[in-house]
Amino acid sequence: MSTSKRPSQKICITCEHWGGTRKASTSRDSVEYGSDLDKGECVGGGGGYNRMQVRPVGTCSKWEKWGVLK
Repeated sequence: MSTSKRPSQKICITCEHWGGTRKASTSRDSVEYGSDLDKGECVGGGGGYNRMQVRPVGTCSKWEKWGVLK
């Protein structure tokens, strides 16, 4: 995993509903993932992307911070 984002960035990769490949850093203050071009399924939230494949940097109004992050 070569890219990371902070939880203050309200984007798919830091959202509870994003179902793609990612991991929290050991300090849980960022999310690590492969590339901005990777996709993952939006697995809930009832937002505009529900059940669609979206990129990690996507946004919607149903963002909730991923529970493993500080």
